Amino acid sequence: MKRVGALIKRDWILYKRNFYIGILALGSICVLMMFMVSDEADPRLPDDVPEIIFSVMLFSVGSLFTLRSFREFKRPADAVTYIGIPASHMEKFLSRWIVTLPIFVIVCSVVFIASYSLFSIAAEQVWGVIFTPFGTFRWFFFEDIIFHYVFTHSVFLFFALCFNSNTLVKSLLVFVVAWILFVMFIYYKNNGGVQADDAFKAMIRSNQTMGMSIVILILWALSYNRLKAKTA
Repeated sequence: MKRVGALIKRDWILYKRNFYIGILALGSICVLMMFMVSDEADPRLPDDVPEIIFSVMLFSVGSLFTLRSFREFKRPADAVTYIGIPASHMEKFLSRWIVTLPIFVIVCSVVFIASYSLFSIAAEQVWGVIFTPFGTFRWFFFEDIIFHYVFTHSVFLFFALCFNSNTLVKSLLVFVVAWILFVMFIYYKNNGGVQADDAFKAMIRSNQTMGMSIVILILWALSYNRLKAKTA
């Protein structure tokens, strides 16, 4: 773990400017979205506004941050330097996993709480808009949002190690195609040929979380093996 910590410290020294930009982007997205949903004609906003704002912050910045987590492989010289770091494959994988998942979620949550609190006070004082107070947040929705982000993170972490160039474009293209296929499957399940098979639909719903968890673990394992192959 000391070497993992040293790798995280190295990334901070090399990329701290990007980290600061990410924090600024999170705060800006939060304030911008709060401003956009504010309406003086309807001062009391819907209860789901905090969840929507947090989701946009988490998925937009987090996905981009994850896709750029192994940017060294974009240039051969940087790749050689990264391969030469005296650390195991698991340590290199863990350092980037820790930064892009638990640390990012914590940072995003802190920025959301700070930005939401400050702008809520300002909005109420300046134009009378009342945002949902923290005491009435539906926290179980936030847990669901974070779980779905973990799933998205596993997908984009795998993409970050699969594509060396044009990572963002290629990853989004593959993700959109996969999402369309998934939506078509859901439509088929609910309205298509299996409409009468209630047992099948019930099985899918009851095992959705478990299925996603298994896919997450598989994608993390594939990402680790991909990193091993690239740094061999």
